[in-house]
Amino acid sequence: AILIFEGEDIDGNVLLAGGTIGATEDDASFSGTMSMSGAATVLTFDGLDPEFNNSMRDVEYHQVTFIGSVSLQSGASLSVLDSGGGEFHLACDVDLGPNGLVEGARFDLEDGKTLSGSGSIVGVVDVDNGTLSPGNSAGSLTISELLLSATSHLEFELGSQSDQIAVTDYLVLDGTIDIEALSGFGPGSYRLLTFPAGGEGFLDNGLLLGEIPFGFSPGNFSIEVGDGLVDLNVIHEPSSLTVLAFASVCALARRRRGG
Repeated sequence: AILIFEGEDIDGNVLLAGGTIGATEDDASFSGTMSMSGAATVLTFDGLDPEFNNSMRDVEYHQVTFIGSVSLQSGASLSVLDSGGGEFHLACDVDLGPNGLVEGARFDLEDGKTLSGSGSIVGVVDVDNGTLSPGNSAGSLTISELLLSATSHLEFELGSQSDQIAVTDYLVLDGTIDIEALSGFGPGSYRLLTFPAGGEGFLDNGLLLGEIPFGFSPGNFSIEVGDGLVDLNVIHEPSSLTVLAFASVCALARRRRGG
């Protein structure tokens, strides 16, 4: 299937099992819901001309922007072919599914937009007042370049199996992380992110702790940034109420023995 945007804004729902999306004359935006089940391609140059057997016409660079939502079914992929000047932006909610692949796109997660799922993103993910939620339940996400800001939100599920993000080129660490407990969560160390060691591919602006599992307090957690890794360390000391209750039981037992 081939979808060609003739310089118009598209508002509708599309199931794309493969094929090509192109902006042929002017910049185009898509505000519907796109579900991908196969290998799809985005052309950010002058698109395709059916009159010339789908050959490339004169190269004129345009921007294709998705502002609706995109979901990738199991094994689906989305690739961007760019000859050097076009742009493809995902300014929308994106669900990569259990093992999605997106190549060449730029993710602009603003105004509460969310990127979720597992798989690989060969490109830039810029999170500014948006949410990054790796994993399909628990799972891993690989990103070439991850840019977080003070208004970024990370959502991680941790337990016997945990979410993790691997950044291959460059990481700006910032924002707030919310923790949800899965089966097996407890005291220990959890690997949150990895990034290139050596300092050149990393800027640390500080990651803050947000929501935490029931029964824990902020003092039970510490975020440790090392050379090429970001870990969450969890200790679970008894709360003051638990200590007080235990002391009361012990005192009552002593009185009974003394009586």
